[in-house]
Amino acid sequence: MFLIKSALDNWDIQYCNVSVKCSDMPTAGTHEKEPYLWQVDNNYYLKRAETAEIVEVIYKISETLSKSGIQAAIPISTKERGLFVAENDLIFYLMPKLFGETFVDFDKYDWKKYGFLVGQAIARLHTALRKCEASIVNIKKSDNYSEVINWAIPKIKKSIPAYCTRKAFSLGSALKCC
Repeated sequence: MFLIKSALDNWDIQYCNVSVKCSDMPTAGTHEKEPYLWQVDNNYYLKRAETAEIVEVIYKISETLSKSGIQAAIPISTKERGLFVAENDLIFYLMPKLFGETFVDFDKYDWKKYGFLVGQAIARLHTALRKCEASIVNIKKSDNYSEVINWAIPKIKKSIPAYCTRKAFSLGSALKCC
């Protein structure tokens, strides 16, 4: 927790409580689960990213969505005007908490009344996402092949029976035996 409090000292915020919210992001080069999201009081979320480029993409997407009139949490600048801080080779960034409710209980709404509004919201989101595509073109692409080889396949091998993984991966096929 000392590392988290040290990271938080880089932002101009007051806080009392910090708690781990999610712990399922593997640390680079390992398969161990490490925390990647902390709630700071009831106002902020401190997040861990694997690369600075990811934080830059999040910033550009959030900023574009916000400029398009869509509520989005934009990373908060550090005291030094940066998007993130690096502590012990880990990258942290701070986001404001967005308040509101998620849209899950579809049956309780009168769709004749709200359908048009939902359509308008989806159209605004579509337009904003197209702007986002244009704003992140120059960001470094991730190496999906390495992700599959170094993380996904070992994860799959651990979760299915050994006889199945031998057959599937020795043939180079896509888990046809399962």
